[in-house]
Amino acid sequence: MSFQSLLNAHNFLTEHKNLYHFVKNFNEVDGFAWSSAPEIDAISNGIENDGHSGASFAFTMRACQRIFKGQSTLDDYKPQLYSNSNPTA
Repeated sequence: MSFQSLLNAHNFLTEHKNLYHFVKNFNEVDGFAWSSAPEIDAISNGIENDGHSGASFAFTMRACQRIFKGQSTLDDYKPQLYSNSNPTA
């Protein structure tokens, strides 16, 4: 997952308040990757151009959830995701 894909998901979710609240309050036992909630399909379709695997989608949703709950910020993910997407940086 790149920082840009996290930013895309964050922006998409904040533009769709029902999905924003779904992610913020999500607490299903099987997690985002295995959820059959219709909101998951809506989010997946909304960010499909980022080419997420199940794992990167779940990680992105957990990162957004932490941001929406005030447990972290977008800036917290910049160093980690920039260094992973550009190993020569």
